[in-house]
This record gives sequence, structure tokens and C-alpha cells, in this order.
Amino acid sequence: MRKNLRLLIFLFFCVLKVNAQIIPNAGFENWTSAGGQFIFPDDWQTNAGDISINVVRESPGYAGNYALQLNNTGFAHTKFPVLQLPSSISAFVKSIVSSVDTVKIQASVYSGINIVNYGEWTNSTSITNWTLINIPISQNSSGIDSLEIRISSGNLPGSSISVDELSFSSIMGVRDDFKIDSAIIYPNPFSEIATLQTMKKWMMQYC
Repeated sequence: MRKNLRLLIFLFFCVLKVNAQIIPNAGFENWTSAGGQFIFPDDWQTNAGDISINVVRESPGYAGNYALQLNNTGFAHTKFPVLQLPSSISAFVKSIVSSVDTVKIQASVYSGINIVNYGEWTNSTSITNWTLINIPISQNSSGIDSLEIRISSGNLPGSSISVDELSFSSIMGVRDDFKIDSAIIYPNPFSEIATLQTMKKWMMQYC
């Protein structure tokens, strides 16, 4: 019984921490002005410049006030630390695709400088209304430390993609190198009632 309780406690804390793992500015609500008519999505790097507007704050978005719109060879990407390996990434998208062009969303999972897991969504047709997509990510390695998302509006003038509400669909790869100190469960052993003492330090170390 004590073994089962320890497993449940471990999963409880790790689920809490995993659920806190989020994509930066995933709803594209936060933007910073660069002067004049140019604005940029916070926590994302783009190729917006002074010659043409490839990156646009679309309003309204699927949810909230804004979404990201990329036009005419525009791209945006963000890279951030991750603790657990997501099995997929979801997003709401719209697109206009010219001729034989393709719009893309790519997810690269890193271990150090090496890409160890990958997922990609490509589309060569126009999508008029907000549509939910899912991007499966390969599960080749659990030794990961960061994830990069790249969004591209294609290579031809007239193509565009709008993206909103990026999210992890689920998380895999819970660590198995853990132990639970008896100090967080008392009394130990117990018969019917046990008290759980939450410990931030324990969560950071083992989840």
C-alpha cells in the first residue's frame, strides 16, 4: 500500500509540473512595437523588416484578441526549455496557399545542439476557417532539454498562414530515476490515515 501511495504522490506532483510546461506567447496576445507600423510577437523571432510586412498581428484571433499571421515568405520561430517530451502539438490555423506553395509548422526537440525528435505539419491548400490541427512528435529520445517551433508562410507571394492557441496535446517521458523521502509522508508506516507534506524542493529535484 505504501508503494502505491508513493507512486500516486509522484505522479500527482509531476502532472502538476508538466501541465505548467507551456509554449511562450502561445496565443499571440503579447506584442511589442518596434516603432512606426512594425510590431513583433513577444518571445518569437521573425523576419519582419522595413521593406515589407511579413508578420502581422491578426485581429480577432481564434481565441482572445490576436493571432499570428505570416505573409509572403514570412516566418517566425521560438525555442524554449522543456522538461518532458510532448507527444504532439496542437494549433488553430487558417491559410491561403498560392499555386504549388506549402505552408508549414515544424517542431524540433533538442538534446544539446542535436535534434533528437521532430514533427511537421504541411499544407498546400487554402483553409478558410479556423481549423484545429495536430502535429505528432517522434519519440526517439527522452534525453531532451529544449524545443523549437518554426512557422513558415511558404515561398511564393500571396501565400499566408494564421496561427493561434498553440499547445502541447500531451506529455510523455516521465522520469523514472526518483525516490520519495519518508519525511514527506507521516506517520510512516501508517494504517489508514497519512499526511502529505508538499515540498517545492522535492518537486524540483524529482519531477
